[in-house]
Amino acid sequence: MCFHLFPLLPTEIRLQIWIMTLPDSRRFIQTTRRRLVVQNWASTDPTALQVNRESRDTALCYYSARDFARLRHHEARYNIRYPAHINFTKDVISFLDPWDYEAFHGHAKLGNTSISDQEMHCVKRIELIVCIPSKAGFLHYLDSLQELKDAISFFLNRIHIFLNIRFIYMGIHFQRIGYEIEEELDRQSGLPPVVPPISGAIEEARDVGRKALETLEEQGKLGGKPVLVMKRVYENPPRLSVW
Repeated sequence: MCFHLFPLLPTEIRLQIWIMTLPDSRRFIQTTRRRLVVQNWASTDPTALQVNRESRDTALCYYSARDFARLRHHEARYNIRYPAHINFTKDVISFLDPWDYEAFHGHAKLGNTSISDQEMHCVKRIELIVCIPSKAGFLHYLDSLQELKDAISFFLNRIHIFLNIRFIYMGIHFQRIGYEIEEELDRQSGLPPVVPPISGAIEEARDVGRKALETLEEQGKLGGKPVLVMKRVYENPPRLSVW
């Protein structure tokens, strides 16, 4: 269905309509492992970039063109496609596990990532998902909590490669739902909990994150102190709306 009178609308209204078609936020998954899901170039960039000159000029006020040669190299090497344009204010650079960020950080030193050095200084939002594996038993759970703290420390102590980061989203994904059942049984019996409460574990992890960011700020490695948002998520990756 076409609205043939659209070109006759006042320019201000047409521009506002183009702005309303722009996506709110997108997730740019960074990985050096081949994934089965391949994103499509046409479907990942805003439609306004492809309609006409007026819509494209409007969209380019919010989106920056990326290094196409770099993107094509990563498309061929890792079988994953990235959008050709990025909105540094809204789009989120995402790492679905700490291993992906560790590999990314190593490749960044060599200049071999899908994000150029210039783009890294423009990134404003980053996401990291840490999974607590499905292991039964008290000692396994304690080991997992220590791994969680270690992963957060590693991630945040190396976040300064994104010099002007403003928001850091960290999702904690507990893969074993039985932890809540054990906590509830302990509360009913009136005995001390068999395992540390999940809420307490996340709060401890949050404290680790705050201290790491404070250290980086004191060392002058960041352009400003970013906002750290840490919460439990129930899927990986979570919906961006949870942040």
